[in-house]
Amino acid sequence: MAETQTAPAPMKINVGGAFDKLLGQGRLGSEKVMQVMDKFEVSKKVSGLREHPVAQKVLTILNEKSTICLTLLGFILVLQGAQFKNILLCTQVIVVFYTGVKNSIVAVYKDFTVASDKISADAPTDEHPSTEDKNKHAAKRDAKKADATKAEEAESLKDASAAAKKALKSVSAEKIQTAAFELFVCAMACLMVIRGGLATSVAVSHALVKNLVSLDSFLDWTGHEEMKEWTDLVLRAFLYTVFIILSIVMTPLAIAINASTVGARLLVDNGLQILEAKGKIADAKAFAASEKGLFVFLGLAAFGSLWQLWNWMAGGGLAWYFQMLYLPAVAIEGVVSLF
Repeated sequence: MAETQTAPAPMKINVGGAFDKLLGQGRLGSEKVMQVMDKFEVSKKVSGLREHPVAQKVLTILNEKSTICLTLLGFILVLQGAQFKNILLCTQVIVVFYTGVKNSIVAVYKDFTVASDKISADAPTDEHPSTEDKNKHAAKRDAKKADATKAEEAESLKDASAAAKKALKSVSAEKIQTAAFELFVCAMACLMVIRGGLATSVAVSHALVKNLVSLDSFLDWTGHEEMKEWTDLVLRAFLYTVFIILSIVMTPLAIAINASTVGARLLVDNGLQILEAKGKIADAKAFAASEKGLFVFLGLAAFGSLWQLWNWMAGGGLAWYFQMLYLPAVAIEGVVSLF
């Protein structure tokens, strides 16, 4: 009778030791970085930079004059927004992914905060060390004086690895993978939009539909009031079809319309608030929702689109004085365009 042969066990490579060393080196490295930061008072200097009079003045202006700043931004987008198409498109892509990326990063940050608290709680203190701490740390490092350096390094690496394992148990690897994936998708979407092609057409079309679909409040769907979800779907499908075709056939015009509609919306929403504060109009929101507000928005968007299209057809760009005025945006646009 033939003997049954057991299948050989699959070969496995033991990488546990290497992983322990990686954890220990990472923990020791982070401690050294924190020591260097404490030595040079990095956090204090960063806080001081934020509290600098110039920085405080800029933040105060941005907070108190945000309406004016957004109005100026809208004016720039209406007249010259197409000159910064990469920044505009990337910003719109980031807005689409913002909620998912934010939630993922916040979840990971909370886990790392808990892990950091555990590391701080387990860290040995110099003040009034207990007998147990001496036995665990000082006694180990003082033993075997002949091999003091090697023993101390090995023991420190072992303790650091154990502390890192304990801290990592508070961090969800799945949350880190989700956050990394969200960031990767967002970055790839920005890169594809910058490169042009169908991705750019889809991004521009989505932005245009999002900016213009709110105008459905001025459409009369008599006899179909109970089918609002379907009428909204039909309207969005129609707008997507029109704008995708437009962005493929006439990309510069679609980009100009995109920039102009964003700028017009900023101008209307924030400019009317300024007029309301000065007593020129009674209610900014009511005016924006009225037919006059609609005509102002469409007029600004149409003017900006035609103006920027004419500028593109004439081969014009930003004059040198505008380049100096928009120097940070020009530099960012140049860097982004390299990708």
